[in-house]
Amino acid sequence: MRRVACLVPILTLAWSAPLAAQSAPDPTAPLVASGCTGCHSLDGAPNQGPTFQGLYGSHRGVYRDGERVTVVADDDYLRRSIATPDLEIADGYDPGFMPHVSRDDAEFDALVAALAAVPSSTTPASGTWWPLCLGLFLFVFGHLALSSAPLRGPIVARIGEKGFSGLYSLVAFAGVGLVVWGYPLASYYLIFEPPTWTRWIPNLIVPIAFVLMVAGFTTPGPTSVGQADRAGAGPRGIHRITRHPALWGFALWGLAHVPPNADLKSSLLFLGVAFLAFAGMVHIDLRRAARPDDHAWEQYEKQTSVFPFVAIAAGRTSLVWKEIGIWRVLAGLLAWAAMLHLHRLVIGVSALP
Repeated sequence: MRRVACLVPILTLAWSAPLAAQSAPDPTAPLVASGCTGCHSLDGAPNQGPTFQGLYGSHRGVYRDGERVTVVADDDYLRRSIATPDLEIADGYDPGFMPHVSRDDAEFDALVAALAAVPSSTTPASGTWWPLCLGLFLFVFGHLALSSAPLRGPIVARIGEKGFSGLYSLVAFAGVGLVVWGYPLASYYLIFEPPTWTRWIPNLIVPIAFVLMVAGFTTPGPTSVGQADRAGAGPRGIHRITRHPALWGFALWGLAHVPPNADLKSSLLFLGVAFLAFAGMVHIDLRRAARPDDHAWEQYEKQTSVFPFVAIAAGRTSLVWKEIGIWRVLAGLLAWAAMLHLHRLVIGVSALP
């Protein structure tokens, strides 16, 4: 799973580069590059923010100082909307959702020109859901199915460990690739209107998730890939808090992103990641418990817990901060800070409230 995560950006670039090379220059490209299309559609399809289709030159109802007024979406209005998004709130939308981002005159000119270039009448995209759904199915259930004893044993016996690893990676890559391709194709259906304060949830929880991931991947333990024989050494470091720290990191990451992204396709994506993480915890424990005469695991299971801090609270183990290591905490927070800074570039929208 770690190898797949590291290669996702490479896979995405390899997938998109040929398409980009064949495409003619797009006058609306600055809107995509600036992350605007993460919340605004170009074709009239509903999204978190008003569509850009037919915006330029139109008359818009906005709220200014609590009073509803009608304005013309000319160059000046568009500049104001980008520079001070809460000055005039589009009718039907809440203040505080669009992030404030500093831009120079050249960037303003490019964005206004791009908005003016958006066609005023195109057919709204109906959306295609099968790539996203198939990708999530392959990624979630492919992981669980291939690692289950009824499938893994016969496959390894037939094609060997290396062959199985190749098949496992292929299914994971196929799932990730379909998700990357299918997510923007799926229609935007809002389940509920998320309050502005929900944007704080990922910023409070994801730092913890990153620390759990870093500590989990860098601390040897019997629930990690290829380290099943470490159960006899007993829990150390982050494994004293939970025997599945990295999976808890992924679960928290997924769950934290659901409230501020209350649309159907985002919910499926984030809940799919969380489901795989929780199911993985159960799957690993059941697979280890099914091994005959694995007394080391039995003892390890008694000393640890799935839910964080339960074993410590019950007195079955103790928390040793020195074993966790301050460097792991700092590395996790640094990784989160880097992702926070690159969120707009990588994802297309700002992670800040």
